[in-house]
Amino acid sequence: MMSGEPIRVLLIEDNLGDAKLIRRMLADAATANGQMHCYAVVWADRLATGLARLAQDETDIVLCDLSLPDSSGLETPRAVQNAAPALPVVVMTSQDDEENAVAAVQAGAQDYLVKGQVTAQMLSRSIRYARERKRTLAQLFRYSAELEQRNAELDAFAHTVAHDLKDPVAGIIGLTELLLDQQAQADAAELTETLNDILHTGHTMHNIIQELLSLIHI
Repeated sequence: MMSGEPIRVLLIEDNLGDAKLIRRMLADAATANGQMHCYAVVWADRLATGLARLAQDETDIVLCDLSLPDSSGLETPRAVQNAAPALPVVVMTSQDDEENAVAAVQAGAQDYLVKGQVTAQMLSRSIRYARERKRTLAQLFRYSAELEQRNAELDAFAHTVAHDLKDPVAGIIGLTELLLDQQAQADAAELTETLNDILHTGHTMHNIIQELLSLIHI
């Protein structure tokens, strides 16, 4: 039983026969037992047409060939990724080449399928998995960007705290040295004043540390 909105597929394929076959495979997959998705396929016979479609229509995933009238090889998936970085891309080609498959994935494709070796269920599964992999990758990029920003903020905060603590520490050191110099000849009033200054500076440092701990929720 199908549920939800159809998965919108942009098929960039110059061979009409292959395009019809892929449409048929997705239609068959949608009616297979246990299949929960159907597919709305838009066909483009060249890269330029496909890119124009991406700019005009909402798309969930792109299936593309590597041999097109206006594009060849990895130029196609790269162009699609540049035009729509958030979209998953699955390469469908007649080139059964392991090195080419690895290069396609490195270029941004989520999967590499060889025509003639793919069943309707394999194609449907590849589309679903490609979408999930793309979502996961996007989340990782977001987490990485957030972590980088937080690290930058933490670095700036650490510099601020270090600066705020530097003066009180220097004050305590200076007052302690003064106290050591005074202890032989200073009277009780002078010693008390110096000790009070040290105590005040210590409280200042304590407050700074407490503010730091409250900011990091300790």
